[in-house]
Amino acid sequence: MPLLGDRKRPYRPRISPAVEEKVNARLPSHLNKESFVNELVLKGLDGYAIIKTNNKRNNKNLVPKPLIELKPLIDSYWVVKPGSKSKQAWALLCGRKGVLGVKDKYGFDVAKAQLELAIANKWKSITLSNYEQFGLPRVIKRQEKELDFEAMDNAPSLY
Repeated sequence: MPLLGDRKRPYRPRISPAVEEKVNARLPSHLNKESFVNELVLKGLDGYAIIKTNNKRNNKNLVPKPLIELKPLIDSYWVVKPGSKSKQAWALLCGRKGVLGVKDKYGFDVAKAQLELAIANKWKSITLSNYEQFGLPRVIKRQEKELDFEAMDNAPSLY
């Protein structure tokens, strides 16, 4: 058990009575209370991306639940991302104007592809507007055939 500050003995967090009642109500028969609480805490921490930045500090950034499947790619992108790695940059990346917006509007595969391209090309940001401006597949307009007036003149009459 890790030590907290200058204390000589381990620090054990206390659970409020209301939380303890909820834990007891959902406690599986094959686990004791301590194991079950540890498992719940670890599952909750899986939503956090702990990434080492250039200034050697750990940033704890919360990945939104709809993007949990993309968390490894988001972590990899954040490590190689050039430019600012501020809270605002993280909010833009994981928000409705970033990867979440791309995923909501165009689907999981497009968001995954954008993250992979951003990692490979070291993009400074991934935004919905940039995808719509530069990343959408182009629709090729087919050329209309010109009318063949000679064939129309030689065609049998309908009257």
